[in-house]
Amino acid sequence: MGRRVVPRLLRLLAHDGRRGGDLLLMRALYVLLGDPVAHSRSPAIHARAFQLLGIDAVYAPCRVFDVPAAMHSLRALGIAGANVTVPHKQAVIASLDRLDPAAERIGAVSCIVNRDGVLHGHNTDREGVLRALGSFSGHAVVLGAGGSARAVVDAFRPDVTVVNRTRARGEQLAREMGVKAGGLEAVARADLVVNCTTVGMSGDEMPVDPGSLRGAVVDLAYSARGDTALVRAARARGLRAVDGIEVLVQQAIASLEIWLGRPRGLPAGLELLAEHIERDLQRRKLGYGRGGRMAIEPEKPRILAGVRHGMTLGSPLALLIENADHAKAWSERMAVEPVQDPGKLVSLPRPGHADLTGAMKFGHRDLR
Repeated sequence: MGRRVVPRLLRLLAHDGRRGGDLLLMRALYVLLGDPVAHSRSPAIHARAFQLLGIDAVYAPCRVFDVPAAMHSLRALGIAGANVTVPHKQAVIASLDRLDPAAERIGAVSCIVNRDGVLHGHNTDREGVLRALGSFSGHAVVLGAGGSARAVVDAFRPDVTVVNRTRARGEQLAREMGVKAGGLEAVARADLVVNCTTVGMSGDEMPVDPGSLRGAVVDLAYSARGDTALVRAARARGLRAVDGIEVLVQQAIASLEIWLGRPRGLPAGLELLAEHIERDLQRRKLGYGRGGRMAIEPEKPRILAGVRHGMTLGSPLALLIENADHAKAWSERMAVEPVQDPGKLVSLPRPGHADLTGAMKFGHRDLR
């Protein structure tokens, strides 16, 4: 979804700056600090973003061996901002002037903004994973113990188990963040597995046995050849899998919001039609998990507010997505007005639904 929607989301993040001629947005240099960086897709993503936003800026990958010297260069050269990747997400903290509360809590920085020579550190890894995954509840297993792993643990704690190749390092991270550490056997009990290691970037190796997977998968690693072996294996088993490019796109958007000082949300003046939303809703019919019901449920979105003549207004967006099965199967069973035949009482709760919880809380005998 991110690779199709991102141009529409980004188009007017810097609308005010372009219209008003804000000189702070002109001729800016942004960099990626890490080792290695040659494989990174971030330069291509940000180059496209700057083009769409109408910003005169460049984004360059920099292979960094000396972190303090690199941080000094950000100030000396007036570099507007930076992303930080492995293995420097924790090492850069000592050279920063200020830390965002989330970055301080996580103990890792992935985004830096230079405000008049004062370097502010932020963490966009947490936000990138949450945006790419969407809503989730359950037990998560995090593979790895580096900077990205710290952000992911923070996103899903306390119901998290850290699994790392070096058990002692994984246990140390778990203690610092108040979660559990375990071995690969924890994967079989996980509702979500997030790979925060580099395994799979350069070959077909996988960090876990795909046969042990039973829940969703997020793989922060990505390969120039396409989906990683882990993502392919998860999808072959009918599981939901979010690839590293999707997460990277969401991290890029979060970084742009920080660098450009733009508020989050849906900006005004963005082209948006119901067909744009419907196109992505069709992806739901591909199905996730073991159930196939979503593949047969037709859905038609209607935009009720927040858009005029195909352009967003900047106000909240109101959508109505009707279930087409309701009129032919549930109009009487779930009618608001009293009916003569309410139908057979349903007393067997469905797994994974709120039937039993709702009946116990509100005293209903009919679970509908």
